Amino acid sequence: MALDYAQQTVVLKERGRALEGFNYSCLLGVIALVLGLAFYAWQGLQLSRLEYDIQESQRTLARLQQANSQLRVEEENLISPQTLAYRAKTELGLRAPQAGQVIIVDAEGY
Repeated sequence: MALDYAQQTVVLKERGRALEGFNYSCLLGVIALVLGLAFYAWQGLQLSRLEYDIQESQRTLARLQQANSQLRVEEENLISPQTLAYRAKTELGLRAPQAGQVIIVDAEGY
């Protein structure tokens, strides 16, 4: 059943009146609310990620500080005179010089 031109015009006017009551400011308010909630959730997610990164960095720092401490102890052990003397004898086969092997050179002679 086809509507004639006059009936179509009446139907369109009724639809237009129905849209007159629609409040666009309400729609904008809902959109702003949804965007605000999305931003709030995004901030919370970013905060959680940053807290995790900070904790991971703190664990790495503690691990590196412990390794550094152990390496300092090892360094002190390796450069101690007793360790150097022991390694010179056992690993390199060095021994104390015999009489006549050491020659003292006067610096003024150069």
